[in-house]
Amino acid sequence: MKLPLVASPAARDDIKQGKRYFAGKRPELGREFVGEVIITMTKIGEMPFAFGVVSDGVRALETRRFGYVVYYRTDGDVPEVLAVLHGSQSAEVWQARL
Repeated sequence: MKLPLVASPAARDDIKQGKRYFAGKRPELGREFVGEVIITMTKIGEMPFAFGVVSDGVRALETRRFGYVVYYRTDGDVPEVLAVLHGSQSAEVWQARL
């Protein structure tokens, strides 16, 4: 069963920033980045409990390309995306959003 996802305002900003960054390198790369994030979020919606727990109630799934990680929590009925950050960023960034 596929569940809908809710992306926090901060996560939506993360996606926009990533798109701008990659589009600055090559316009089509920005679109490809967003597509990759959508694919990753779709997987989360399909199997929200299948991916690794990184903190209490928070799970993460890395995008296939670009090295970004989608951090989400599964506390309620609908998984909530907290952050979409490059894997090299400090965990403190997404943890501050809890």
